[in-house]
Amino acid sequence: MRVPGPVKAVFDQFPLKEYPEISNHSAANERDVRLFVYNVGPDHIAMDPNGLAVQTLMKVLGKDVEVALGSPYMTKNEKLPLLVLSGGKRDGSGVYSGLDEILGFLVGEEEKLDGEMELFKVMLDKWLNEAWLATILSEDYEKQCLTVYSSDRDRSQPWPANRIITNQLLDHLGAQGRHRVVRHFNSHTTSMALHSLATKLGDAKFFSVGQLACGGNLGLLDILVYSYIWSIFKHIPNSALASLVPLSLSEHARRVHQYVYNSSE
Repeated sequence: MRVPGPVKAVFDQFPLKEYPEISNHSAANERDVRLFVYNVGPDHIAMDPNGLAVQTLMKVLGKDVEVALGSPYMTKNEKLPLLVLSGGKRDGSGVYSGLDEILGFLVGEEEKLDGEMELFKVMLDKWLNEAWLATILSEDYEKQCLTVYSSDRDRSQPWPANRIITNQLLDHLGAQGRHRVVRHFNSHTTSMALHSLATKLGDAKFFSVGQLACGGNLGLLDILVYSYIWSIFKHIPNSALASLVPLSLSEHARRVHQYVYNSSE
């Protein structure tokens, strides 16, 4: 087709500029990582220990993540938290469920289970995790929630947020599972575990066990212990479990929270 002279003159004077092809894979997509947990507080921080541990670890490692409400039934092994990377697929690639699997991906099996770190990890999994579960599944906690919700003075208050976690766990475990967890709770062994951690911490500000390349003074143990202690004092402060926590561990939790989330709460 012949281009008219006047039009050709315009294009000769202002030639079309070629732009590079636009890619669908942007920097935003690289940060499109989601962490599904039992519940998220108004501060956008996970409310259960394992979810909080992963969220905190990712923040320490400088990885952006969107935290959202999830369900155990979303995962292949019915475990939360669930970490879904950008481009995660139904076949499981880019998808990690449960604390151990996520830690293995984020810090590697060798670092995660390094000697002393393994010992404390077992202690946390066995005693503190069971104690936390037993507390929020207990009938006493349920009565406490009902009292807060039904009292005239607090009728305007929302349903206790941690109760959402309890409901999810009850739905997942059933009545027998609930009874088994609550029955196995032993305040003596839990107290021993907490005091062992306090002894290990001593007068130091951080445990610095399971050192992380990007963590500064923080180690993996700092993050795991913080996630339990913070979840206890933040969401079940009036529980028997909270009364077992040594002062040094509660101060450590506040220190880690301020260090990571830049909050003095």
